[in-house]
Amino acid sequence: FKDPDSFVKKTEKLLVDKKTVIAEELITLSGKVFQRDFIPIYSGGLYKGILWVYTDITLTKQYKDALQSQKEKYSSIIANMNLGLVEVDNIDRVQLVNKSFCALSGYSENELIGKKLSKLLKISDPNMMSIHHKKRLNGISDTYEVSVTIKNGSVKYWVISGAPRFNEKGEVVGSIGIHLDITAQHELAVQKEYLLHELENSNISL
Repeated sequence: FKDPDSFVKKTEKLLVDKKTVIAEELITLSGKVFQRDFIPIYSGGLYKGILWVYTDITLTKQYKDALQSQKEKYSSIIANMNLGLVEVDNIDRVQLVNKSFCALSGYSENELIGKKLSKLLKISDPNMMSIHHKKRLNGISDTYEVSVTIKNGSVKYWVISGAPRFNEKGEVVGSIGIHLDITAQHELAVQKEYLLHELENSNISL
């Protein structure tokens, strides 16, 4: 092991304490990562022995580290572009948000994490959100526009680019959404439509 003295001390402490320890990580000199479980065995209230379980999690650890590195890289890019980033699990509970999304929605990170996004933000068409949620569960990505009422009660227009999130086994564990606020563009489009309508009415009157 990379730190043999520490390994011996931890092992000796486990033998003395006789308390269950799950998923302790140990690193070898070769760079492999093992996960150790220590489970004391009792029968009729009497201590009978120990169950040691060592699992090689090197590939899983490398995958998670690479995924975290990618996430930090792209989160930085997204933040610099003022795009809101949200990750939710399969039942719509928020797992991660960036500062830009907090600014877009009016909610703080603490107000969002662990909460269901659909309960905090009033979506113009909840059925549409349900449709896109089912797409994520089936591994489908897409982009759509939605109007949403944020914390202060004002209505905003967002373009959301959503994609499923997968674990190392390839299972869908949630979704990730990139949010772009197009409220200003939407209001300009409405004004343009109104002016064109007024112009048509003026021509008819003439």
